[in-house]
Amino acid sequence: MERKLNISSKAVGILILFLLVIISVCSKINYSGVQTDGSAITIYDDGTEAASYSLVDLRQMVPVSEELHIESTGGEDEDGVFTGVMLEQLLKKAGIESCKTIIFTAGDGYSVAIKADEMDKVLVVYEKNGAALEPFSEGGAGPFRIAVIGDPYGNRSLKCLAEIRCKP
Repeated sequence: MERKLNISSKAVGILILFLLVIISVCSKINYSGVQTDGSAITIYDDGTEAASYSLVDLRQMVPVSEELHIESTGGEDEDGVFTGVMLEQLLKKAGIESCKTIIFTAGDGYSVAIKADEMDKVLVVYEKNGAALEPFSEGGAGPFRIAVIGDPYGNRSLKCLAEIRCKP
């Protein structure tokens, strides 16, 4: 016995419209809550927002420049003078005195973790070779990224930095 499914074109149209609305809404939801426009870095201390810094804010802090070579696993290696603010300075300004692990998250959700004993090697970068980092939306690595001084491998030198989370 064969059954035929009789669905009207109106019902199909409504179903397609419904699915498009769902897809559109889901594409606007950022699953991790990470700010993706790159306008600021948000710092959290044990889950509570401690501070948020814009590029203007970072430029008012004591700048540090380091000549670095960063090896890439999937593209070209990077060489240059990276300028930014040391992580310790940023956390101190945010009122964070100690943490065991720091988690850095990019606008796309990619994260890297660094232990507190490496904190003095992390540079929160906003310039490379004297030029501001281009935003991710324009194909760049910025406006913020991190570089781990003394670690030539690029897997921890996260690009498009959006969040810093300090864990006790």
